[in-house]
This record gives sequence, structure tokens and C-alpha cells, in this order.
Amino acid sequence: MTLSPCRLLAAALLLVTTVAIADDAGREVDAQRWLERMVEAVRSETYEGVFVYRYRGKLESMRILHRVHDGAEQERLYALSGSPREVIRKGAKVTCVLPEVRSVVVDRRRSRNPLADVVPMDVETLKQSYRFSVLGDGRVAGRDAVRIAIEPADEYRYGYRLWVDRESRLLLRADLVGSDGEAVEQLMFTDIQIRDSLPTEAFDQTVGGDGFTWYHHDEEARPASGESVWAITQLPPGFSLGAREWRGGGDAPAAEHHLYTDGLATVSVYVEPSNGTNGFAGTSSMGAVSAFGRVVEGHQTVVVGEVPVQTVRMIGRGIERRGAQ
Repeated sequence: MTLSPCRLLAAALLLVTTVAIADDAGREVDAQRWLERMVEAVRSETYEGVFVYRYRGKLESMRILHRVHDGAEQERLYALSGSPREVIRKGAKVTCVLPEVRSVVVDRRRSRNPLADVVPMDVETLKQSYRFSVLGDGRVAGRDAVRIAIEPADEYRYGYRLWVDRESRLLLRADLVGSDGEAVEQLMFTDIQIRDSLPTEAFDQTVGGDGFTWYHHDEEARPASGESVWAITQLPPGFSLGAREWRGGGDAPAAEHHLYTDGLATVSVYVEPSNGTNGFAGTSSMGAVSAFGRVVEGHQTVVVGEVPVQTVRMIGRGIERRGAQ
């Protein structure tokens, strides 16, 4: 039996399409495996290094040390540019030393570690909101790397380009990518060393402390029980409530805090009684951070996160008091 030229062309196109789909699926599976290995390595390996971090028009250089000791992660970051500040994390306890204001802040919230901010807790949960692919080879800090793309499925989150060390599986570079394909924020190691061990004293506080004022913010965050009187009626696909708590209090009214995440991006919603003056209204953005505010039923609401403006605007416009007409 002979095939007509039209049928031959159709068969060829079908074969090419099938191969392309299979190739795309293979790249996604490979990318997911690399991401899962990266997540494990970042949290379990012992390493130290120097990275540069560009965000909100600033460029910072920081040194990081990391290990797991007695089953808990320990981490120390200290600035190599600007004021000599440092962040020390031992398990859930985070200590931030700020010499410029002679303060030490002790907290149990997630530290502002730019490296951890781009490492998902669970890669599998990201699949409904992002697509993964292997882009090819790269090189960072003198080490061979695999380039991974994490592309958003919609306009409500940023994308990522990651460089993962082929040998150690550690994250070597991360670009936070906007809708135009340009990097909004960047993090890149200039030097990194994988160690068998690091001494305990390497994680001790070295900057300031004597005569500093200590603030224990871990005592200010209180889990919120029961159902909130505030309803968030609009959420982008993939985002869900991660935590709800009360923050502050004392002389000032406490603010209710809702944290939403899609497994990678996070958005905070704050609601507190308005003081009667002109509050924050509308949208604002700086670098990758977007914010939206409005007054609802005599309360100031603010939505903020490292997400596009349309994300905070959608969430903010959907904040309502339950039972309100």
C-alpha cells in the first residue's frame, strides 16, 4: 500500500508532534528531579560561601554558613557590604543583629534569607501553578551547573531561572523573572565550598550585642483560633492559607495577619483598626515587592508580597468582613 504525499506529510507532522510532546514531558520530569535534589541539598548539606544579591535597586554581598546539627538546621549570614549586620538561625529561632540601631531582634518567623526564599518546601505542590524545564548547561562560581526554568502558569506569580550545581545539587544562582523575561531580582554565589563539617563557634554571634536593646518578637505573634471575621473572597489559582496569627498588641491594636502561598511565592494580608487618618490606598511596587491597601469597614488592610501587582490587587479587593452587606 502506498501513501499519498498528503498522508505522508500528515504522518510526519504527527510523529514530530509526538516526539516534541514526549521531549517536553521528559524535560519536565528531569527538571523536577533536579529541583527535588536541590531542595534536599540546600537544607542538608554543610557549606559556606559568598553570594551577591540584587533587589529593589540595591546590591548586597553576604557570606553564608550552613549545617545540620542534632537534627536542626543552623545558618549564619553576615553582610560583607554596608553595615556589619548578621542573621543567625538555629532551628526555628532567628536572631537578627542590627548595629546601626544597636538592636538584637529574636524571632521565630522565617528569616529574610534570600537563598531560602527561592527554595520551595515541596516541588510536587508547584506543578499546578508552574511548569518546569531543563534549559541546558551553565557555570557559576567555577562550578558546572544545570539551568532550570520554573515558568508561571498565569500572570499572578513570577518565574524563576535556577542554576543547580551538578556535583553537590546546591543552588548556585537564581533569577526572579518578570513577564518580560527580564530578571527582577538576582542572587549568585561568587564562591562556595562544600564542607564535611563546620565548627560550632562559626555559628555564634560576632557582631555587637553589648549594650544593645533586645526585642523578642517571637512573643508578639500569637496563633489565631476560630474563624476570622475577615474573608478573603478572591485568591489567584494555587494560593492557599498557610498561617493566620495576631501580631503586635499592647498599646496599639493588634493586627490580624494571613499568610498565603502557592508553595514558592508568598503573600501577607494585614488587617488592623484604622487610626482615622489617611491610610495607605492603592498600589505600590519596588523591585519584585508589590503592595495594595484600602480601608474596609473602618480597618486598614494591606496586602504585600514578592508577586506581580495584579496579585495583591486581586486579593486586596476581595477582603470583606463576614456578614457585611
